[in-house]
Amino acid sequence: MLQHPEHEKSPVFGKAGWNDKRNSLRRPKHEPAKIVVGGNRLIDCVLQNLSETGACLEVPSVVGIPQVFRLMINGESALRTCEFRWALEGRVGVKFLQSEPVV
Repeated sequence: MLQHPEHEKSPVFGKAGWNDKRNSLRRPKHEPAKIVVGGNRLIDCVLQNLSETGACLEVPSVVGIPQVFRLMINGESALRTCEFRWALEGRVGVKFLQSEPVV
């Protein structure tokens, strides 16, 4: 499990497999999305799967992704506030905190 220094409180999972604590079923997506940092910086990513409570994102790097950020998903009319939960091999797991309308 890759641990980014900014995310020291993120859970660490063993090499044997995932410690899966999902509360809802995730649906495969493979759609483009953007991580919004500081209101004006965008990081391209790919939404790998999505549930009511969170998502898995494919990212070029975890560097520059803060503990809490907003996610813009193509086709949605709201930005989702997300909390960084884990990172592994170019993917990050996020928990949704809230949604807000896109202006």
